[in-house]
Amino acid sequence: MVKKLVIVCIGIGLILALSSCWLMDQKVARTVKKSMQQSMDSDPQFAERGLKVLEVKVNKLDKDYYDGIATVEYKGEAHPVKIKISIDRSIYSWEPEEGEFSFIE
Repeated sequence: MVKKLVIVCIGIGLILALSSCWLMDQKVARTVKKSMQQSMDSDPQFAERGLKVLEVKVNKLDKDYYDGIATVEYKGEAHPVKIKISIDRSIYSWEPEEGEFSFIE
């Protein structure tokens, strides 16, 4: 009986730990998506082009670093944009890899 209880407690702990990581990844993705769209709307280089950030997916590399792929719509077509993400306390920074916006005419 005690052995079963220990196994159940370990299982619950693993589930909570994994869901916590997943929730943090989702928070990073939402925050970066919002930041990217704000940049697309306000940056003179992009503002008049009607870019729309459809989705951001992230992959944690280290404590405060992620790789990501943003799906950006331009003229009705979706384009993958590779990005690097870093977090310093509560400040999220993102940067596209070189040439990732080459689909813009």
